[in-house]
Amino acid sequence: MLPILTPSILMNCSAFKLDMIYNKETLNLFSDASMRKLNKHKRDILAGCYGSVAVCEDTIIEELYRENTFTSVPAAELRGIRCSLYLALKYRFNFRVINIFSDSLYSVQSLRDYCMDWVWCEKEENYRYNKNHTQHKRPIPNQELIYECLALINELKKTNIVNIIHQRGHIQNQSDLIPAMDAMKKFNGFNGLISYNVIRYVASYNNYVDNCTRAIVHRININNEYCDPVVFKPRPDIYLN
Repeated sequence: MLPILTPSILMNCSAFKLDMIYNKETLNLFSDASMRKLNKHKRDILAGCYGSVAVCEDTIIEELYRENTFTSVPAAELRGIRCSLYLALKYRFNFRVINIFSDSLYSVQSLRDYCMDWVWCEKEENYRYNKNHTQHKRPIPNQELIYECLALINELKKTNIVNIIHQRGHIQNQSDLIPAMDAMKKFNGFNGLISYNVIRYVASYNNYVDNCTRAIVHRININNEYCDPVVFKPRPDIYLN
């Protein structure tokens, strides 16, 4: 298994405190996706709503939500992070630090930890896992979305400090705080202390965007189709780091 890349905000510190992300110089973005099964033309399809909310301290700067049909949970979660990146690029000159929070471990690991472990397959014109991976020779799922997000992250890094952080979702009560804290440590490569206030703050906006996408997904019209107008195709001559 590849190592977890610790976000820069957590490097060389012994404690993750709220004021590290709750300040005027920091924009925090929280994304999520909600899914709904529809029956169209006598077959089941999965429709989703994905989105993001941009927050400075407790001020919501902007929200962005989109609908999608014929999708999957991982693809919808990646599109949610893409919404966060769109908002981050829009407001990047107003902030020094950009934090991208997601409860999708798949998405965070794809963008932060695993993407450089790919091998280009010239014949199929796509990326595959390398020979040390358990899914060797299989194409990378959702690589178009992953590559597009990586391109946006690269652009954002030209002007800002960028942190991609995984947090546990669906934190509803006090008993959820310690498991959420343990998950944040484990999946962000952090061995220090985490303030309960960090978990409460992150959970509140994760729940907020989760509730918003859930409300919207139930309004999707079965007779309409929602998709990306443009697909970002990976290329081996563009190196992203």
